Amino acid sequence: PETEGWGGWGTGSGVVRVLLEGSTQAIDEAQRAMTSALKLKPGQPGVPGEPGERLVVDLKDALRGHPDLKRIGVTVADVQPATVLVTIVRLVKVEVPVRAELPAEIRLDGDPTVAPPVVTVRLPEGAVGLLREGTTLTAAVSAEALSRLREDGPQTVQGTVRLPAALAGVQPAVVTPETVSITLRVKKQVETVTVRSVPVWLCLPPTEGTKWDVQVLTPYLTDVKVTGPSDEVVRIKSREVVPIARVMLTTEDLEAGVESKEAVFADLPTTLVFSVESKVVRLKITRRKGEPGEKGPGAPAGGGGDVPAGRG
Repeated sequence: PETEGWGGWGTGSGVVRVLLEGSTQAIDEAQRAMTSALKLKPGQPGVPGEPGERLVVDLKDALRGHPDLKRIGVTVADVQPATVLVTIVRLVKVEVPVRAELPAEIRLDGDPTVAPPVVTVRLPEGAVGLLREGTTLTAAVSAEALSRLREDGPQTVQGTVRLPAALAGVQPAVVTPETVSITLRVKKQVETVTVRSVPVWLCLPPTEGTKWDVQVLTPYLTDVKVTGPSDEVVRIKSREVVPIARVMLTTEDLEAGVESKEAVFADLPTTLVFSVESKVVRLKITRRKGEPGEKGPGAPAGGGGDVPAGRG
């Protein structure tokens, strides 16, 4: 910590009556000057120059020697009360880093940045030990500012810097600056990713799997757009979940020898929406040799169920 100067505060509050003598113009100017606080500094006439509690300030001497009133040229004839009790402390300033504090429901894309990243805390010399090594201050964003957050890129909001709980009750303790700028990017709640190639799988009734050869002439659907909650879409991006386009063939489809059918997307969270220019999958269905109603030669294959494209 760096020694910063002096600070003081009174043990109470009240009204001080001051009798001034001088020209009308000087008294008017003095009255205007005294509408705001006149700062008394330790060591000036009437004010103790060393730290301590319940120290006596002689107000008449202090005001008579005050540079503002001396400049104006008025005489302080009387002051009531004549004295006040104050506490004087030696202040130090400590540089402390700041971090942004945001509600858990605000999901961010990356870490927020704070400017300035470090603020100055002015506090009594004896309280410096309360700021342990590694202490950081938090900057909180108002509910109104949070309500205006968007999902369209980086944005900057203002945060109010809070002193740590360890300094509760410490007087005086002042942070400068009191507000900082927080730049952040809100994670989109809904995202879209394009999957360049989605495999086509067949689904046949288990009773029909040994009767038919099915050739898939469209083994992949291309440029499939997947839209949904960000946490689900990221699973698609990382290929933790791989989408599948499934063609569901019924007994009637097989008997009719359909040449095409639309695929459906299955085995994925229902919150995801899939869109593609065309879901139509071209097929070639042939009854296997020796099966009743055979229309042409075929090749042996396994039973029913899900079958990747290119397998019967």
